[in-house]
Amino acid sequence: MTDNRSPLKTAAIVLAAGKGTRYKHEGKTLANKLLVPCTGLNGKRRSVLEHTLSSFAGKVDQLIVVTRPEYPDVLSLAANYHATVISLPSSGMGDSISAAVPAVADAAVVMVALGDMPYIKDSTLEAILAHASEEAIVTPLYEEQRGHPVCFGRRYLPMLAELHGDVGARHLLQDFDVTDVVVDDPGVLHDIDVPEK
Repeated sequence: MTDNRSPLKTAAIVLAAGKGTRYKHEGKTLANKLLVPCTGLNGKRRSVLEHTLSSFAGKVDQLIVVTRPEYPDVLSLAANYHATVISLPSSGMGDSISAAVPAVADAAVVMVALGDMPYIKDSTLEAILAHASEEAIVTPLYEEQRGHPVCFGRRYLPMLAELHGDVGARHLLQDFDVTDVVVDDPGVLHDIDVPEK
């Protein structure tokens, strides 16, 4: 098996604490969208979150999943991938990112990923990590749109630790230089917000 990991210590924070309100409303369902089955790029049918977690397997040194205490199935799925689980009552993206920062404090680069984006190509993750450094912010760019995951160098961890509420790290992409990596991957923009047909 080939090890495609970066020579830097890498971590991925997968955000899985959202309430999925729009998904539930549009689909008239109480289902957690992260646990809904979908067919991934590899042709396998698994839950949305499992596709997301499996895409990071073998590519990062440390995997963190941030979720809510009332999502026991998410907790057990994360354990299957040997992820460190952080459970918090807030669904805010800022709260989730800041809660995960202490767990990745010794990483040189940290990818922040959304749990509901199961269609990102392996080659995209590898390209992002190939451009990563302790001083850089790296994003995938598809058809001139920035997507996820976003990779932050260690320099930005103190700023990520200060996030709160539902405010994510978008302002850091506006305030600092960003390395955009052009990818042929619509998956970097495709999150599961509504039930798929």
